[in-house]
Amino acid sequence: MSIAEEEEDSGEEATEQDATEQQQQQDAPTAADVKWIHSAAKKSLRTDIILGKVTANSNPKDVYEMCKSYKGYPFENFKINLQSLLKAVAKDIARMRSMTAGPMAMTLLW
Repeated sequence: MSIAEEEEDSGEEATEQDATEQQQQQDAPTAADVKWIHSAAKKSLRTDIILGKVTANSNPKDVYEMCKSYKGYPFENFKINLQSLLKAVAKDIARMRSMTAGPMAMTLLW
């Protein structure tokens, strides 16, 4: 095999390798491919809400900029998800408070 043939073979191998890497990158799921409902971004945002880092008064754009994983979702969708999650967490907290404050509280402890 001549040097020219070897160079041609190695060039083909490099091209095949580049094509394989490119296909793998295209096949890799992005944050947008992962549904919001099951995402790490949602879990992170829920935690930030519970810890008080994010409140109903927080600017949605500022919250969006807080975490890299949030940016895997379009801002308009994120803004809607943020409002929904704020309401859901507030409901959960209110429900937990009512469970521990009412007459049923003692039965829950037993």
